[in-house]
Order: sequence, then structure tokens, then C-alpha cells
Amino acid sequence: MLVTVLMPFWAPVLLVAQPSPLTTELKDDSTTRIECDYTKNEKIRVDESPKDNSDNPAASKKRTGFHYDLYIPEGYNAATNTSYPCMFIASPNGKAAMGKMAARLKKDRWVVVMLVESKNNDNTWLANFLAAHDDVVKRVRIAEGAKFGTGLSGGARCCSTFPLLRAGFAGIICQSAGFAYRDTSSEGIIGIYKKFPGHVAVAGTFGTKDFNIEEASTIWTFLPPTSRKWVEVFEGGHEWCPDVTFQRAMDWIEETVFVDKPTKPTPNSFLLASGTGIQSMGMKAYQWYFDLLKRRAAATDSKYGKYLILLRQNIVAANGGLAGVSADAAELASIAKAISELRLNPEVQSEASAKTDYESIQKLYARIDEEMPKGKHEFNKKSLSANVERLFEGYFKACDQFMVKHPDSFYAKSVAVRKESLSFFVKPVPKPSKL
Repeated sequence: MLVTVLMPFWAPVLLVAQPSPLTTELKDDSTTRIECDYTKNEKIRVDESPKDNSDNPAASKKRTGFHYDLYIPEGYNAATNTSYPCMFIASPNGKAAMGKMAARLKKDRWVVVMLVESKNNDNTWLANFLAAHDDVVKRVRIAEGAKFGTGLSGGARCCSTFPLLRAGFAGIICQSAGFAYRDTSSEGIIGIYKKFPGHVAVAGTFGTKDFNIEEASTIWTFLPPTSRKWVEVFEGGHEWCPDVTFQRAMDWIEETVFVDKPTKPTPNSFLLASGTGIQSMGMKAYQWYFDLLKRRAAATDSKYGKYLILLRQNIVAANGGLAGVSADAAELASIAKAISELRLNPEVQSEASAKTDYESIQKLYARIDEEMPKGKHEFNKKSLSANVERLFEGYFKACDQFMVKHPDSFYAKSVAVRKESLSFFVKPVPKPSKL
């Protein structure tokens, strides 16, 4: 018998939260709250013996109702053939935001994913990332192989796992903390460092009064010798790094990922039983950076600065195979002509000696970078071999000589800042109190 039940007009209606439709309007230069679910059934190797389950993803059963704030850059909706790099941000307090990073990310036209539920002492942090990642790659145009992550403190530890869970990550910036760990044993703490994908560039930023500052050394020493890493120490505490430090970290990330010789990614199965798979940097990622460099060249008043940008455009075009694109081919011909003209400019010629000396300093730094992981180190402790101490001494001496010889050069500020930052590794630093 068919029974029809008529509900009174005043009866409450139970509303069940649903993921945001893929048709949700996304406006240029604006942020939209997106709801998403984690729908895959994956075997993820996580902490098997935690002291408690407060942030152990294995203890979480939540799979629906996650959120992220999605920033869409200026020009996105009109440039329908353009794909963009994506920055995932995690905060120890949840509800991540761009904060001090906003100026750089907005100006350079990044897609930004700010995780909402991911936070310290909450075991849904991993599912929040996976839900957001799997949603955003369907929702917006993310360039292949151009995913990045950053976070503060516990958020930094979260972002260190991103390249171990999904393919296509090219770099991370760990702020005020090192990597996550599976358990508190020595092997559990340094395990992710040892298994971390070598093609992913790793930057670390720490304040001089940060209670995690020794992990600056940990990043440098426990990542494999072939890994690409960069660390800067700034005046400050346990905090998001200043805008100028983030700018330098991004400059290094860009050079390492887009300009240096491309590094072939490898699959990783350390955290994800089925493995991450491989997603190489695609042509559209290089096209995005090529176009960014074009805007920078047009905006700079420095002849030498423009000269360096044009040289970089040539390298990026070669790395990304852009010469075959008709519009880029015409642009490259114009770039070649501009480079030839700029070589004769007095400002460019005056920097030739400084550039040679700067490259010599960079070679000294590369030797330190190569030797740091070869010594005997303990987790979370600053420890240098006698050989590395000698290399640092030579590096600092070369920096001092450079500043005397080229005090007003294009490279002077960069040399001074790096020397001051790296001095943390050789000079005694009072143990900071926990903030």
C-alpha cells in the first residue's frame, strides 16, 4: 500500500552539507571558500605508535565536509589557455591565509589553496589536504608539475608530506619547523628526510629566537646530498618569515625549479602505499614563468636587471620547449636583439667583474652544500665537521672581499644577507626560550 506523508509547512528541513559545485563562480583577484570531500580509499602509512591520537591521521574517520579558501589571480578568467602554479598553505591554527606572502603570490599570479581544517592537534589535517588537492586540480587550471607548499610550524610539517602523497610537487618552503615524522624514534624522526623526493626543492626559514631554529641545520644535513635545499635565518621568533625573506625564498625556488637543468621526478611510496606516480613540469608551467619574466623585464628600470631577466627567459624557453610556440619564437628573436644591445650598455659592462666574483662565491657555497650532509649529525642539533667549518670560513672571507671590491654592485645586498643568515651555522647562538 502506498502511503503518502504530508509534512506541515513549518516542519524543519535537515540540510546536508555538499561539496561546492565545480560551476561555482571564481572571480579574478578574489578568494572563495570551497567545500570538498576526500573520496578515495587509500592506504596511507602514518604514525603507528603515537603518544596520543590528537594529530594522527590514522585515528580520523572524517572524510566529508572539508574546506579550503581558493585565491584566483588577476586575469585568470580571460586567459583561458593559461595554466598556473599552485601554492598550498597550512597553518598551525587552521584557517590558513596568505598573510605576509600575499604581495608576492598575487603579483606573480599564483593560484593559492589555503587549508581550513588543517591545524595542530587535529587528526584531520592530512585528509583536509587530500580533499583540497583532489578538488582544486579538477576545479581550476593547475600547470602540470607546478605544485608547491608552505606552512608555519606544524603547518610546515604538514607541507613536507604533500610531495609524498600527490605527484606534481616541485618545491616547498618550511617556515619555523622542519619535516613531519612518523614516530619519536631516531629513525622515525629523520625518515621523511631520507626518503624525500630529490627533485623537490626545499627552502627553510627560521627566526633567530625560534625554539625550532636548530631544525634549520636538520633540513640542511639530513636531506640526501643530491637534494636541492636553501635555508635562511632572519631576526625574529617563531613566526611566518618577513616579506623580504619570503621573496628571497621564492627567488631561489624559481631559479631551482624553472632555470636550473630540469630534474626528472621519481615516484615515491614512503607514505602512500600505491605510490605518488610521476608528473613532470609541463610546458604550460614554463610558459607561465616565461610570461612572468616578460612582465618583470618591462617593469624594471635597471639595465643590468633587465639583461639578467632576458638571459633567464632564453633558458626557460629552452627548458620548456617554448621555441616551437609561434608567439614565443617571435618574442625570443626580440629578446636576442635586446640582449645584444644591452651587452654594450655601460651599466651592464660594469657588472661583469662583480658577476664573475659572485659566481665564485656561489661555487664556494655549493661546496658547503655538498659537504654538509656527509658529516655525523644528530637530529635537531647544530653540528659541523672540521672540513665544513673551513669551507664556511673561506665563504665568509670571500663575501667580505666581495663587499669591499663591489659595494655598489647588483649583487652586493644578496651577498651581505646570505652571509649574515648563514653565520648562524658557525657562531654560538643562545638557546631561545619557547615563545
